[in-house]
Amino acid sequence: MYQFKRILVGLNLSDQDKVLARYAGLATRMAQAEHVIFLNVASIPDIPDKIGEEFPELLKSTHNLSEKQLKETVKEHFFGQPDTTTECEIANGKPLEVILKFIRQHEIDLVIVGKKSEEKASGMLSEKLARKAPCSVLIISEGMQPQLTKILTTLDFSDHSENAVKIAIATAKTAALSEIYCAHVYDVPSGYSRTGKSYTEFAKIMKNNAKKEFDKFIAKFDLKGLTAHPVLLLGDRPSKEIAEYVTKEDFDLLILGARGRSAGAAMFLGSVTERLIRLTECPLLAYKQKGEGLGILDAIFS
Repeated sequence: MYQFKRILVGLNLSDQDKVLARYAGLATRMAQAEHVIFLNVASIPDIPDKIGEEFPELLKSTHNLSEKQLKETVKEHFFGQPDTTTECEIANGKPLEVILKFIRQHEIDLVIVGKKSEEKASGMLSEKLARKAPCSVLIISEGMQPQLTKILTTLDFSDHSENAVKIAIATAKTAALSEIYCAHVYDVPSGYSRTGKSYTEFAKIMKNNAKKEFDKFIAKFDLKGLTAHPVLLLGDRPSKEIAEYVTKEDFDLLILGARGRSAGAAMFLGSVTERLIRLTECPLLAYKQKGEGLGILDAIFS
């Protein structure tokens, strides 16, 4: 997590803010972060224009109350490294647009946002941010506790998989862990029967091939003394297989490369990553190299 020097934390003045502040503290200690911005995007009160003009203290009082609550939450629950500076900001507008603008204006490396347990459908803020932000996004579900004892990353042997493995190694080393887990989902091709092999026989062939690919892939990295365990999962729905494995094995962090082999702009995630955001309760880091997709994002805002 050494790359995350400037962190933005999205708070919404709910109980989950306490958890996000604690995770922000953990992130700053691990990354030796320089600066953290705690941001609350407030909806504009439904006050008629004439009333707002006549009584401006209505808007001001709402802003002051939000700022006070934000600062109290940070003071009570944020325990970052001593040298990290912090600031609290209140902004009005649509959360996605405001956060994306803050990322650009403040050169943010990592965004930390929450996800409610009942949020499953596409279109939720955390998924939109992970898709569009030109930086990494850490998504924390309700009820999580900031700890780091077991890390899983996924790989399809692409360049973005390499980035995810690198950040997994760095994170594990910083957390004084001895191992990481690397999940790859393989499938049996539909025409396997034409080879004269049974499904079980060909599944074994595909698994052996995946293991060879993994060994070749992982040999590229300096593991810094860590053990990288291959997790080879059979199935034709990668997001489902990975989500079930994460739940079964109780991981503390799932690290994903923000895009695999799919074509398209680097600011958009692959479908597997998007589904995992919806399916898993495990803290999830959608890792991007800083600035990916920034040109397209600038074009959209301009």
